[in-house]
Amino acid sequence: MPHFEEWNRLTRKFAVGGLALIALVPYIAFELFVPRSFDVTSGNASTDYEFASEEYAVEFFALNKAENPSAKIEMR
Repeated sequence: MPHFEEWNRLTRKFAVGGLALIALVPYIAFELFVPRSFDVTSGNASTDYEFASEEYAVEFFALNKAENPSAKIEMR
């Protein structure tokens, strides 16, 4: 990075690492305080959809049941 050329190597690494951390903080905070409404996990034989809202899960299941008759829904 041209702005840090005059700094020694270790200080440069800490500065660049700090800038990267500062850049990631908004993303991490957003994921913590405003979680996604659903999550997808794919395995070898199946794909699991996890919804934050039970209402969304039931609607998704109803819309996709015709295309995938072996689909099942689990409420936790």
